Amino acid sequence: AFSGIMLIIWKRSSDPGRNWRHVYKGLVLFDFSIKCEDYKHRKISSIGRIIGIRV
Repeated sequence: AFSGIMLIIWKRSSDPGRNWRHVYKGLVLFDFSIKCEDYKHRKISSIGRIIGIRV
């Protein structure tokens, strides 16, 4: 789920200027995920899977 969200954020951040709302919403989502997620217990493995204590 986390890697899918990050993929969408990356895709939205490269949208052209006329789709500025996509870029803005992607940045808002990224900001929210940084503030509200607990990254101490998560790690993304080399194959793109999230591993950790509470996953």
